[in-house]
Amino acid sequence: MDYANKMKSYKNPVLWIHKFEQIADIQGWADGKQTAYFKAYMIDTALEWIINIKTTDSKNFTFNKWKDTFLKKYRKEIRIAKRKDLLVLEELCPQEFNNLEQFNQEFIKRLNKIDNRYYTKNMIKTNYLKHTYSVNSSTTEKLLQDNDIDILSLDKIMKLFQAKADNKTEIRTLLTPTTKEIKTPKDQKDDDLKIMIE
Repeated sequence: MDYANKMKSYKNPVLWIHKFEQIADIQGWADGKQTAYFKAYMIDTALEWIINIKTTDSKNFTFNKWKDTFLKKYRKEIRIAKRKDLLVLEELCPQEFNNLEQFNQEFIKRLNKIDNRYYTKNMIKTNYLKHTYSVNSSTTEKLLQDNDIDILSLDKIMKLFQAKADNKTEIRTLLTPTTKEIKTPKDQKDDDLKIMIE
């Protein structure tokens, strides 16, 4: 079997090492052979890294030492998303934000940190809709009835909710008198007095 070509398909360094160790175990490679194949299977920047490593001890590295050195370098470059990253989205609380726009920005910011191989678009839309439902169930239900959520992108859904929020803010502003217009009982008495005097 052409293991070298098979290994090229693994872009995640932790997964690559895991698969490589599985092959080495199945083949029963001794440490020296495992180390030699490890170096031979390197491609692209990892191959350049192997060639350019200039430590006096590198000739005597065991496979485990090579593995640790490799992961130390490449784990930082390729972020590995874990299940808890999705929980970071689920743990968001819309009520802790001043407005929907701020919540949306934080939701997107956290989403961008998650490797997109760990979720589907529908999972993320469902997650977002749970949050909107927790804030305003009737608005969420109305938007779900009026739109085919399956064909809408997350961005479009966010814009629909943002438009609703902006509209409510506008209506609230029109209905709520400014602080100058709000009259205290004392002001009302003064006005009554003025009318009586006039």
